[in-house]
Amino acid sequence: MLADVRLNAVSRRRGFSKTRLRERLSEAGIEYVHFRCLGNPKENRAPFRTGRITEGKRVFADLIASEAARAALDELSRRTRLEVVAVMCFEADHAQCHRQVIADMVRDRALVPLLKA
Repeated sequence: MLADVRLNAVSRRRGFSKTRLRERLSEAGIEYVHFRCLGNPKENRAPFRTGRITEGKRVFADLIASEAARAALDELSRRTRLEVVAVMCFEADHAQCHRQVIADMVRDRALVPLLKA
């Protein structure tokens, strides 16, 4: 499964917008799920871009305290116990991205090791 954690699953890069990406992944036998509630809001992107990673991660962790986000994290955790799950967003380096917060939370909930690419 590919878990898309972009707030807005659009891209100027060909093939990376939600509909086309879902179609191509489906052709390859991979499920696509967009977890919009786990997207990083625009106002919290600067800390990640400017090297204030700890600040960005802390703010993001506070932002996803909603019931919808908790349910999404629980679903991702459940799925990681059953299958391989890749978490995708725009940032190339997971260590400088909100998806590292998501991966850490999923790991803690699922009690399974995470593989890093």
